[in-house]
Amino acid sequence: AHELIAYGWETPLHVEPEASATINATILNFGENNEASIEVQLLANGTLVDSVEIEFLASGGLAIVSLTWSPTVEGLYSVTLYVMPVSGETSIENNMLSKYIYVGTPVKAVVLHSAGNVIGEIITNWQVLMNQWYLFGDTMIYIDYTTLNKEDITYEDIAATEADVLIISCACDPSAGWEFADSEIEAITQYVYEGHGLVVTAGTFYRYVPNNNKLAPLLGLDETIMWGVTGTDLLHLINATHPLFVNVPNPLVFSQVATALPSDGRWDQNELVDGEYLAFGHYQESAIVVRRGLVYISPWLEIVPSYYRHHLQLLYNAIIWSRYQKPEHELIACLEAPSLLRPGKSSLLNASVSNMGVNNETDVDLFLLINGTVVNSTRIPQLLAGECYTISYLWTPTVEGIYNVTASASPVLDEEFTLNNVDTKMVLVREIVVEKVLVYTDDYVVSPSERYPIVALDNLGITYTHYSDDPYGFVNALRTQHWDLVIVSHNNYYTFGNNWDELEEYVLNGGLLVLSTFDIDGSHSEPTTLWSTLGVEWSSDMYYPEPVYRWIPTHPIFTTPNTVGDLVSCIEGYSDDGDHVRATTGIPIAGFTSSPTTGYAAIVVGNGGRTVLMSFLVSEFRYDEDGDGKLDAVELWENAIAFVAMPVEHELTVTLDAPDYLELGDSSLLNVTVCNRGLSNETDVDLFLLINGTVVNSTRIPQLLTGECYTISYLWTPTRTGNYNITAYSPPVSEEEDITNNIVTIMTHVFFYRKLYLPHEWIGGGAPMGWHADDYSWEYSLPFDFPFYGAKYRVVYISSNGLISFMGPDSSWDNSMSALAGKLAIAPAWDDWVTYDPYDIYIWENSTHVGIRWYVRAYGSSVIAHFEAILCINGEIQFNYAYSDGAVSATVGISNGVNHIIAEDLSYLNYVDTIIFTPFESDIAVLDVSTCPQQVYVGQLVNINVTVGNEGERSETFTVEVYYQNSTSANLTSTNPQSHLLLSALEPHPSDSMWIEPSIVDATGMSVGDKFNVTVWLNV
Repeated sequence: AHELIAYGWETPLHVEPEASATINATILNFGENNEASIEVQLLANGTLVDSVEIEFLASGGLAIVSLTWSPTVEGLYSVTLYVMPVSGETSIENNMLSKYIYVGTPVKAVVLHSAGNVIGEIITNWQVLMNQWYLFGDTMIYIDYTTLNKEDITYEDIAATEADVLIISCACDPSAGWEFADSEIEAITQYVYEGHGLVVTAGTFYRYVPNNNKLAPLLGLDETIMWGVTGTDLLHLINATHPLFVNVPNPLVFSQVATALPSDGRWDQNELVDGEYLAFGHYQESAIVVRRGLVYISPWLEIVPSYYRHHLQLLYNAIIWSRYQKPEHELIACLEAPSLLRPGKSSLLNASVSNMGVNNETDVDLFLLINGTVVNSTRIPQLLAGECYTISYLWTPTVEGIYNVTASASPVLDEEFTLNNVDTKMVLVREIVVEKVLVYTDDYVVSPSERYPIVALDNLGITYTHYSDDPYGFVNALRTQHWDLVIVSHNNYYTFGNNWDELEEYVLNGGLLVLSTFDIDGSHSEPTTLWSTLGVEWSSDMYYPEPVYRWIPTHPIFTTPNTVGDLVSCIEGYSDDGDHVRATTGIPIAGFTSSPTTGYAAIVVGNGGRTVLMSFLVSEFRYDEDGDGKLDAVELWENAIAFVAMPVEHELTVTLDAPDYLELGDSSLLNVTVCNRGLSNETDVDLFLLINGTVVNSTRIPQLLTGECYTISYLWTPTRTGNYNITAYSPPVSEEEDITNNIVTIMTHVFFYRKLYLPHEWIGGGAPMGWHADDYSWEYSLPFDFPFYGAKYRVVYISSNGLISFMGPDSSWDNSMSALAGKLAIAPAWDDWVTYDPYDIYIWENSTHVGIRWYVRAYGSSVIAHFEAILCINGEIQFNYAYSDGAVSATVGISNGVNHIIAEDLSYLNYVDTIIFTPFESDIAVLDVSTCPQQVYVGQLVNINVTVGNEGERSETFTVEVYYQNSTSANLTSTNPQSHLLLSALEPHPSDSMWIEPSIVDATGMSVGDKFNVTVWLNV
């Protein structure tokens, strides 16, 4: 038998016109006979273009032949390899191989580091577009989705691919490295502006990859927009004749996919700068935007299954059509200038203008200005398209300040877009007091060189030693070397929390520190007193990133060298986002509330300006909200570093050490310190300590040298409850500019609580709230302002676990006295209870009282309990207990969460005594005593007149009895004939009574006219 087989061949994907293509074919002799003179033909569209003869091929043997094809006309060709049958061969269907080969230059698209490199459904669609391109159009496309699947892409990397079009496919995941760095965006922009295409899709604009917003201007979008996500399944074509929509139906319908959504919930003119809408979703939840040949498609079309087809047609059209359309006239100015420069030092400023338009330009004016004054300029006679021209100026400023340095190219005739004709930088000229800087960062989302403190230091021109994701190396360097400044951006490495003590020692030894951390609550770190040293204490947790508002907008940390506004656009990328803190000795300059609120500070300056603590993750604020081209997080780091590292000529800072709470009868040592952080020594510096506006201590310091501090103290023992304004103040010295830190005020709440036990009482009643849960807390509004530890509250949070909290919901069940000590709370019977039906919480109220009653069952057991708390408008708190049928482990008491607690643990609640917490002190004073007559005979009546004053904080009602003792009795006898009390003369005296001491006077040796004192005592 005779059997030849066209066994295989190797063909090019395409052939350039006028070029020769070599096709290698393998022929198999599968017959039983040897064969000779075998002709192998190559045909294109049925026309023979080459042939070759195999002289001999043994049975079972293979032969490889090469054929050549040199097409001259572009198009799609059907190319066939045909092995002519030999004599006697009957089965010839396997003598032929065929395929389509494109003659021409295919469009090459390269996918940049994004979802389009790795997700299987997207890669399948790329392969369909490459292998079946002829189903969508006349031009072959080739999609390279592997070469640039890498981080740190450079212009050279992109140029080496020779891509016609760049594709960024839903680059939404920062953990995958899909948030492009500034250098990568610059490389993409440069390549695109050379005339190449760009197609961007879906979540490339997303709140978790905010730096990608810097791509928005390329596509005609506003880069300050914050992006979310929603679903979409349809696009209405606004201009169905646009080349993007060839063979695309209107509307375009596809399976439900994700789409980028602007923060205002709608695609409209707010999102455009100079882009144009070509399509909208049904509710404007999605869109297609183009600008000068560049395309943004907000729906994630490339993940839709290929059998929908029409979405692939749209993607094919985008790849074919997208090329940057250079404007006729386009000048772009660029400025090179430092962010920081020391007085007397020189820097070469470079101002450049590039002609990015199609036309050559003549008489192009270029200016370099400092604070509005032209320091260099030129007129360029001719600037060819694609060329760049630079002028320079060697600048040596001698006066400290913030300088506006600007490069400006005057618009040429018919130039449409002129915003990029000006480039401005603010340059801080200031002396630097740091030379050795130690930095620690951990931020899994951002590569070490792009982390915000590092970018800030680079911008400021400050050299540093950086330990990224290396807590051990950092702390070893901290221990073994001297550092002028330490910077810590602590985002996700829990291990770093073991270094707090070393940082505290560094600060106590005079070091400068800027710290951002999530772990002030100690949930992932060792116990430490660092926070106290930094002038704060933990207040409460943050469960998600919260906006940060400036409390002192004029503070240098918000003004120098950058203007930083409130931080409101953030992302959540970490398991712990930070803590609310209460400033103690530090100065709170920003917080999580729009106005200063105790316990909600976010940025605190401490230690006379040597430390800055940010109790949140600055790294979660990844946006440029003010649209100045620099991320707000970078600007905040720059300003904080500049603040601690660069002194001004005259700068006094005052700190105050005073408690937030003080129990009546206790004493506190108030400490006021003034530090000279300026460059000049100061003389006759006044320092005052005031309580409620009254100076209690002051001094004049004859000379306060730069870098020195001076402290005065006052031992304070308040005699009344109430809220006290404690103020430390140092008047500004001559030419001192920032005086916000010359005064510090702390409100100290002086409180008094006494716990009383009374015989069992029970009120009961109340309306059922229907609060059925385990470990839950409900908000309740009181009918009056309830005073508690010096503050007044109208809202409380009532827990199923027998706890009333004030700062927010608290459903914790793991009760103890130590846990209660950390809460501002009332605990009638804090334990692990449930209120599932039939159990519930009942409330009654009137204008002066609110009763809260629990009917609960212990979690995991059958023990039930009835207890109630009654809150009075005057601040009194009463706990009553009714039936309980078993042992419990309840914590009962009150706490301010800071430094005071009155509490106990109870094992049984069954009809135990009522407990009252009263915020009033009783103070009954004997103001005067007189007797009449003052000389008596035996048996004569003596009148004793006593004047008593109530100097306490509430009205008192009591019965007074006077007791006397004569020489024949050792017992006290009441003057009240109804009294039957006979008590020992020794203490304790009976309550609500009055007695005379001494009740017996030995007159032996006394003469007529001698006097003796009679003291009347009152016991309430």
